[in-house]
Amino acid sequence: ETVTDGLARADAIIVMGESGEPLVLHDAELPLYRGKITPTDTPAAGRFVAFAGIGRPEKFFDTLTELGVDLRDSVPFPDHHTYSGPDLKYLRRLAKDHGARLITTEKDYVRLPDAMREDLVYLPIEVQFDRETDLDNLLADVIKAKRHG
Repeated sequence: ETVTDGLARADAIIVMGESGEPLVLHDAELPLYRGKITPTDTPAAGRFVAFAGIGRPEKFFDTLTELGVDLRDSVPFPDHHTYSGPDLKYLRRLAKDHGARLITTEKDYVRLPDAMREDLVYLPIEVQFDRETDLDNLLADVIKAKRHG
């Protein structure tokens, strides 16, 4: 969708992470919040093979490295990738070859069927905003639609 169409439906603008590009808001008169994703825990010691199907998987891999994770390999997938049995079979074989465990994003983990989660760990995260937000109020219509949808 175009920025103009998106802004016409928006109640607020949330910018995640740092951007080197100027923010063009097309004269939007909406509250602006800046958020940063922050890990809430560090994985246990050991070797890991990471995989991620997010917009910029290399950011996830870099975060693991910055946390001191012993990352033996990393496998990027397209954003919103639907993992298949062969995908997990390949990843498990790769981890076994490295004597490692598999680690992924929390987003990818929750999207996997329970049967595929065996022996996987994820990096828990939270979003920290640059200023106080009332997310419950901001998201009230979305939450209400989900409950009735």
